[in-house]
Amino acid sequence: MVKIKYIAFFIFYMAVALLMTFRLGPLMVDGAKQMNTQPISIIGLDSIKISAHVANKNDIRVSLLFENQNIDLQFYTNEGKHLPLTQLFYKHGLFEKENDFPKDLPISFSKGQLHFIDTIEVLYKEASNQQSGVDYLAINGVKIKGKIPVFRKYSSIVFGYLISIMGFAGCTLILLSAYNYMKYGTEPRIPNRWEGLKHFISLFNKNKS
Repeated sequence: MVKIKYIAFFIFYMAVALLMTFRLGPLMVDGAKQMNTQPISIIGLDSIKISAHVANKNDIRVSLLFENQNIDLQFYTNEGKHLPLTQLFYKHGLFEKENDFPKDLPISFSKGQLHFIDTIEVLYKEASNQQSGVDYLAINGVKIKGKIPVFRKYSSIVFGYLISIMGFAGCTLILLSAYNYMKYGTEPRIPNRWEGLKHFISLFNKNKS
């Protein structure tokens, strides 16, 4: 390998390793740590409005109206994710069927009709931004939509740290390669993908035998 080719190799792979160590990994960790996993309780429900999209009757919009804010939910009845809500409303006599919304939409339910609702817990995608969308909502402890992304949060943190560790290891190997090249003239050799595959297969066959 000529010197100029090695210099290009060194600059490129060192840049990638540094990017993984000090940029990509920390960005993923910071983003995961900011992921909201603490639902908040909301009181003062005034009414609930349910409507269907004009062009698609399977597209159902549910609006929970409070004194100072609204929470908008969307369900596609062909996916079956609306069942916790319809079953809850059926249980308290608001719906005639437990597995479907009424046919005569739009429909509204007043505060008096919703007296059975004691608690509403909501988790916004961003804790301080009600416009960021709803990740999770529960009524009376029953999950109505979404889930709390605890596993996604901590798995992203672990993956971010792994990226930084891999980048740091890459920096170390590249620097060692540069040292060996300058002191001993040892040229680094990186096998192509086919050579790597052949090596893996040979190791597998060796262990099998």
